[in-house]
Amino acid sequence: PVWYRRTPSGMMDAKRLSDGRLAFTPAYGPFGVRPDQGYWLTSLPKGSSTVKHTTVDGLLTDHHDYIEIPETNDRALISYPIRTDGVLSFGPPADTYSDGVIQEIDNATGVEVWRWNMHEHFDSASSTFPQNFESTPEFAGTGWDVFHINAIDRVENGDYVVTARHMDGVFLVNRMTKNVEWTLGTPDSTDGTAKRLTIDPADTCGGPKRPHDARLNGDVLTMLDNQAQPGANCPPRAVAYKIDVAAGTATLLWEIQNPAPGGATLGSAQQTADSVVVNWGAGQQPFLEEFAYDGTRYTRIMAVGLPNSGNSYRTIKYSPATFDVGQLRANAGGNTVATPP
Repeated sequence: PVWYRRTPSGMMDAKRLSDGRLAFTPAYGPFGVRPDQGYWLTSLPKGSSTVKHTTVDGLLTDHHDYIEIPETNDRALISYPIRTDGVLSFGPPADTYSDGVIQEIDNATGVEVWRWNMHEHFDSASSTFPQNFESTPEFAGTGWDVFHINAIDRVENGDYVVTARHMDGVFLVNRMTKNVEWTLGTPDSTDGTAKRLTIDPADTCGGPKRPHDARLNGDVLTMLDNQAQPGANCPPRAVAYKIDVAAGTATLLWEIQNPAPGGATLGSAQQTADSVVVNWGAGQQPFLEEFAYDGTRYTRIMAVGLPNSGNSYRTIKYSPATFDVGQLRANAGGNTVATPP
């Protein structure tokens, strides 16, 4: 390790922004529907000011992803507003549930410029893994988490690849039309034109189960497939598919399996030019591994563990030229970052 910074609470989704600042957000439990939630943005020097970016228009910022939009310098965040208009096949009498919303915000003005609501494109009753907020005391009585968007990836044309843990799948949103173009694993969209991709070869584990961090590079989709299916004997895996929308197929390119039982949650998979970096998520040690590819197989070249079964949400590999090691070491230390803005 060459740098660390103490923080007032548990943090997650740390990443470097294009202007050199670091972004991260407090970890306030599994659902992130608190009014004080938000992404902190801070520069490296000690004592530097910290600002907070949140969603606007009354939407509660979630803690799963923060996306920069390079062509406009805007940002996109996720929120989980509570809805009461669902007709669920499960849940308390109120039938309340959390929606999944992607919101783009103008950095200069703080005004919303684009919004996408998941309930308008998927039936909340089709959730494959609904979780009751009653299990988390802060959210008791507020209903069910039926979609649980945990990652958004903005591809070159502005469309979004969305990972929905409690729908067991991934899908692509056309930014211009807001319609879902294809789904992988996720139950069918209510958009009539959405194409359901067939996994080739057939997946004996039934496709993604509780996935995280789906990313689309060209026609290659990567993700961490947690495979959190008790008793199914399907190991968690980093996986890549070649997406052919015209043919309606997702062809398996490679997978890296963890011999341990399925990871319950968290995690990521990043394919770089020369390796694959896998964060195995909660309950797995080592939690982080890097694999090199020699043309025939992937070989582990690095492993990192945490004491006391600690967890990590996502891992991102940067080029060594991205940071100045001297600056990192000069600005590491025990003093916490600024008080929450």
